[in-house]
Amino acid sequence: MKYIFLFFISFPIFAQVQVQVQVQDQVHFSFGYKANTKTTIETETLADTEMSIRGDFDTLPKEVVDRFPVRVISKNIKIQSASTGDKNGNGIYPIESYVSKDRNYYSVNGSEMIEKSSGVVSMEGLKIKGEGLPNGKIVFLSAEGGNVTEELKDVIKSVFTQGGELNDLNNKTVKIGESISVNIPIAMPIKSEGQISFDMEMKYTLNRIDSDIAYFDIAYFAAMEFEVESGRIDVNGSGYGTMLYDIENTYMPELETAMTMEMLIPNGSYSFITNTTSSTKMVTHFESGLTKASN
Repeated sequence: MKYIFLFFISFPIFAQVQVQVQVQDQVHFSFGYKANTKTTIETETLADTEMSIRGDFDTLPKEVVDRFPVRVISKNIKIQSASTGDKNGNGIYPIESYVSKDRNYYSVNGSEMIEKSSGVVSMEGLKIKGEGLPNGKIVFLSAEGGNVTEELKDVIKSVFTQGGELNDLNNKTVKIGESISVNIPIAMPIKSEGQISFDMEMKYTLNRIDSDIAYFDIAYFAAMEFEVESGRIDVNGSGYGTMLYDIENTYMPELETAMTMEMLIPNGSYSFITNTTSSTKMVTHFESGLTKASN
């Protein structure tokens, strides 16, 4: 399900990163919210996908064959914020996340790009409330707005409550010149098979630390095969990017990535082949001691 994949990709809005520096040549990761802060993340993702078919065209109506290849360019623009309040006497503080913008645009075979309003799950207007506990854990309280389905609410609850435990960077340390590899989950909807899930490996390399900013290079790798009822699904993907961390204020100012992915999806006597090139830019604005979330 596309929105699940996007949800995990934008995970930092639900688990603000705390980067603790032991010395100036290494970074230690520990995930959790900080009280009385506000983080606003602006994300733009652009994807260029071409779908073609391969196999016995005689089994397909001519009008279907003539529609391929199909090229779709899509764009998603999202703005999310996460605000926390002051701690009470028990060390508990409120957390509120809000999606103020989640718009999708597309172009087919060179047509003018237009906004897509039907057949897409938008999280615009989604408000999530929770609490931060003294032990660093967070508790999900509610999710409303944004056309939230019960299925999506379950995903939100799982991600929000587990927080940094879902991110393999948690509690790991990397030194300048070293790399650390983690996995991110990807959900791929297959009409006849339901949903296929797999992990993409991400390698983070710490290049330098300059004025409390840690500079990382990112590399992506994916090569998977799945045996399903209709045949074998092949997935190949790779990419690269850069990531910045503000060490003192414990947040990610910028993230830029680019990746390509090829999928071969069997469907009886023929297969769909999709080739996608995508890029994402994420910019984060951080405020401390200025905004309080309400219970």
